[in-house]
Amino acid sequence: MPSKSRAVPLALSLSVLVVFALRLLWVLPLLPETVASHFDGAGRPNGHQSKIAFATLCMALSGGLFAVFALLPRSLQHIPPSMLNLPNREYWLTPERKQAALERMSVYLDWFAFATLLVLVGASELAVEANLARAPLDNTAIWTLLGSYVAFTVVWSVLLLRAFAIPARKA
Repeated sequence: MPSKSRAVPLALSLSVLVVFALRLLWVLPLLPETVASHFDGAGRPNGHQSKIAFATLCMALSGGLFAVFALLPRSLQHIPPSMLNLPNREYWLTPERKQAALERMSVYLDWFAFATLLVLVGASELAVEANLARAPLDNTAIWTLLGSYVAFTVVWSVLLLRAFAIPARKA
């Protein structure tokens, strides 16, 4: 059972997955038999596949991402501290701090997974919309999505570094 602090990003991720799966099931009959599945920088399709293969790949990637990140905290417990890349690792992975540090890292990873899942599902949804409209991919939307992800990653990184800074000694 995940900690309370992990419950929110995991529940949000699972909700996104379920809504996306339902959306794909809803639009699958409306899509052409062969869909554009890859687009160039101008939003023009340059790769195609069957709609079943497209939907399967979208769900496999999204579900796989969720599964990997949801199970990752369990594996952190078994990884030697020397293999964990964590700010101020020597301080945070001492026996008295390790469990709390791994819990904190798990929460950060859950939020990063949620943001990554949103980008993956968002890009897939933009591809679905382009196929339904039989139009190029919406470049403004995809660049906004990617820009938002970069901004999130920068903020997330700063917060992670601050969370794992060595606390100042009390006077």
